[in-house]
Amino acid sequence: MVCGFSGVDWELLTIPAVIFGITRVIHPILYLMNIATLRSITVVVGVSACIYMMSLAV
Repeated sequence: MVCGFSGVDWELLTIPAVIFGITRVIHPILYLMNIATLRSITVVVGVSACIYMMSLAV
């Protein structure tokens, strides 16, 4: 939402937003499968995508 208000080009947000969405879907699956290492990597990737999107807004 911050990126939209700051005038960031939507094309720059597409890939990181999709990556963030995918990580949000994969994380609970990995949790149920009890795969801690991949779950942690998924969180790092998702947070990194979010930080990248926020950095575009600055």
